[in-house]
Amino acid sequence: MVGRVDAWHVILQQLAYLAVVSAALLQMLAEAPDAPARSPRYVALRSAVLHFMLGTLLNIYVIFYFKSSSVLASFAFLTVIVALLLANEWKRLGGLWLKFALLALC
Repeated sequence: MVGRVDAWHVILQQLAYLAVVSAALLQMLAEAPDAPARSPRYVALRSAVLHFMLGTLLNIYVIFYFKSSSVLASFAFLTVIVALLLANEWKRLGGLWLKFALLALC
């Protein structure tokens, strides 16, 4: 579990995850459809890392929002975040647009 929301190590971890996710998504966006295909192993690894990091960020935010507010006041927002977390887990749901939407939310 994570500690306080304002702890330096938590903030640095989130920044590192956001930087890696941003770099991976920008690389996916910049790939031309007619470009030679990258190795399947690299594509699978990039996809796994992307889903892991987005899932971790969403998990952290669910924990922080749950700890910091009353459940009734933020129940709708927590429900949306949990739904997006589940959408991220089902890798075939959505496409690049969903990954960018999750990055924007994070």
